[in-house]
Amino acid sequence: HIGATVKNISGNNYNFSIARKRIDELIRLTIEHCTMFDITDLNVVCLGDICEQVFMRNVNQAFECEFNFSEQIVKATELLIHLYTSLAQHFNVTVAGIGGNHDRMNGQKSDNIIDDTAMNVVNYIIQLFISLAKIPRLTYDSTDQSSLAYELETNGSLFKFVHGDNDNKKDKNKIQRYSQADKKLYKAVIMGHYHH
Repeated sequence: HIGATVKNISGNNYNFSIARKRIDELIRLTIEHCTMFDITDLNVVCLGDICEQVFMRNVNQAFECEFNFSEQIVKATELLIHLYTSLAQHFNVTVAGIGGNHDRMNGQKSDNIIDDTAMNVVNYIIQLFISLAKIPRLTYDSTDQSSLAYELETNGSLFKFVHGDNDNKKDKNKIQRYSQADKKLYKAVIMGHYHH
């Protein structure tokens, strides 16, 4: 939600400066955890809503955003490149990203073209950066997948990543539903929309 500002809502504050600090803390904790357990390979998947968008709601949200939409895309890309390159100094890192409802290029869900998201722009820039920078331990998973879902097979298990805005929060059968729809057996379905 780069561009969003939160001022003391339930004790929480958020802006770009706080997001940067949280990314730095995530880097520190990831390095600490992976070192502790001798983890050498990481898969990092952005679960969507990388940007706040400015046209999502019919209120004055555009005036409450820290940056316009194009600036949000640039700053989100900057943070992800910082995250990925910092981790790649210590581990083999494969990255991917899926779009969320706030990433839609058109704020109206019914008017948006499928897969037309800010995450597509961010993914393209990150792929280009990795290609040009030639960072040996950093790769972008360029398998032909939708920008709205991602699959990862690791250690003999298959995982499905979705943003989750099209899922019912109370649905306890997500793994079964996705497995049946895709005709694959998922170990887990990982979602980002609900922020926990």
